[in-house]
Amino acid sequence: MTVSPWDDAGDGALLTAFRALANGERLTVIRMLRDASPLGMNISQIAAAAELSRFTASRHLKTLCAAGLVAVDRRKHSLVHRLEPSGFEVVEDWVYATTPDPELRASG
Repeated sequence: MTVSPWDDAGDGALLTAFRALANGERLTVIRMLRDASPLGMNISQIAAAAELSRFTASRHLKTLCAAGLVAVDRRKHSLVHRLEPSGFEVVEDWVYATTPDPELRASG
């Protein structure tokens, strides 16, 4: 049995990450969390900064959390979201594994 170049078996985490990142509003949320304090941001801060409703921000954060790209911590009476660097490793590994230049792969 030959493997089709479009066969995504085994790429579940990678596809989930790319699907989560394939939305402009979610990329805005990712950028904000990237540039925020390492302590993260609560839903109200994220919604206001991204000019989204709390409902929309919440929906995007749920997708990003499910993809492992964002982590959430409970602090007192608030949920604080922050980037989860390990969630981006699947994308980084894929990029460097498919880089044709061996020197680029070694420097990753």
